[in-house]
Amino acid sequence: MRAALVALLIATSALAAPKPSKIAITPASADAAVLVRAPRLPVTYTLGISRFDPVAQNLLTGTFSGGWVNMVIDGGAPGQSYVLRKLKPGTYVVRDVSQQEYWAVCFGDATRQFSVGPGQLLFLGDFDGATPIAELHANVRANPGHGSAKQDTIHHYLDKVTPPRLAEPDAVALAEAAAWLKAESPGTTVTPVAATLTPTKFGTGVTLFGQRACGGYFKKKVAEAPAQ
Repeated sequence: MRAALVALLIATSALAAPKPSKIAITPASADAAVLVRAPRLPVTYTLGISRFDPVAQNLLTGTFSGGWVNMVIDGGAPGQSYVLRKLKPGTYVVRDVSQQEYWAVCFGDATRQFSVGPGQLLFLGDFDGATPIAELHANVRANPGHGSAKQDTIHHYLDKVTPPRLAEPDAVALAEAAAWLKAESPGTTVTPVAATLTPTKFGTGVTLFGQRACGGYFKKKVAEAPAQ
C-alpha cells in the first residue's frame, strides 16, 4: 500500500535526521543543505519539503530517491528553533505541516518552491508554524472521526489551507543564521544565502482506497459524467 509506505518513509526520515553537528557542507560538497527558523509551540510539528517537478507540478517522491526532507520543530517553551537538513541538489516544494505522523495540512493549492545546487546552504527564513497548526487542530476538532488515524497513514486536510508563510531573511537574520551554524554545525563552511522562493502549486490525487492524498499518489483522470 503506497499510502502506508509514504507515511513510513516520512516518519523514518524524521527519525534518521542527523544532528547539525554531523552535517558538513563545504563549497566542494556534492550535497546541499537547507535551514529554517520556526517558532517552538506546545506541540512538536514537522515542516515537510519534497523534490519537485515545476513543469509538471508533481512531487518527485520515489521510494528511495531521497525525495522527502522533514524539518521537525520540537515542542517546548516559547522561542525560536533552527532546523538544518542535508539534501540532494534540485528543486523542492514546501509540501505540508504534520503532527505525530497522523494529521497534516497540505499546501497543494498554493505553496513555494526553491532550487538549490551542490555546495549551497539556503536559508528559507522564518516560518510561521502557528497558522498551519491552528488550522490542523481546527480540522481535527471539526472531524472527530479523523482523530483515530492509524499509524500507517497520514490524514491530509487539503481544502482552505493558508499558503505557507516564510519571511525572507534580511541581513540581520542571515548573520544570526551564520552564527548559529558556526556554533552548531562547525563542519559547515559555506555562508548561508537567502532562498529564492517562488509561488507554485502541485497536484493531489487519491490512495488505493479512494482517499484524497497530498501530492498526487495514484493520480488519475476524473471519470466523465455518464451521458444523459
